Amino acid sequence: TETVATDLQQLNGNEKSFANRTLRIPSKHADAWLSALNQARLVIATKHDFTENELNDHFRSPIGSRRDLSLFQVNFYGFLQEFILRELED
Repeated sequence: TETVATDLQQLNGNEKSFANRTLRIPSKHADAWLSALNQARLVIATKHDFTENELNDHFRSPIGSRRDLSLFQVNFYGFLQEFILRELED
């Protein structure tokens, strides 16, 4: 997680608005990112005791309860993991 925290520091102190910043993850840091994202997904899923059906429902709206937002986070972190893996293949 130290590697991830260091990479995230790229986003600090930039004159651009936060929405317009780019995070560049060196390929040698990919394993650290995949691990951190997986740990976050496991913690969130365990905290909310999501069912298998909930975890597989990728079309559920994140709007509503805190639980829905947490489920969205789990799915979004999964998307980020897939994105990193695809980039490594190229």
